[in-house]
Amino acid sequence: MTDYRELNRVFMQVGELVGSMKALHEKIDHRAAAAEKQSDLVRAELRNVKDDLRELEQKNDEAVHLLAIDVSMIKKSQDEMAEAVNELRKPVQEIMTLRARAMGAFLVLGPIGAAALYFIPEAWRAIWKMLDLWLRGHGQ
Repeated sequence: MTDYRELNRVFMQVGELVGSMKALHEKIDHRAAAAEKQSDLVRAELRNVKDDLRELEQKNDEAVHLLAIDVSMIKKSQDEMAEAVNELRKPVQEIMTLRARAMGAFLVLGPIGAAALYFIPEAWRAIWKMLDLWLRGHGQ
């Protein structure tokens, strides 16, 4: 009978071992399914990240292209402004030359004009006196 009990106990232990192995196998399957779901979620998230990255790269390329266009437009407008300034330099130089000549003429003619204004009344009086004397001399 001891052999029967011993055999029964061994069968019980084998049964418990099989039950534990089954539970362990179910736990492993459950974790494998959860890992597969998480792997699928990670793959989906990676696809989303790749799509977002591709979209951001495209937007970045467009922004760089627009900035390059803006830079070329700014460069062109700077060149046009420099050309316009260079075109205006000649008339401004001519105006400054005329202004300098006018100031020179004013400085030269100013004293001459002042002298003329001072001496004209004196000259007129002298001419009037000579004319008066001549008329008196012929009228007598």
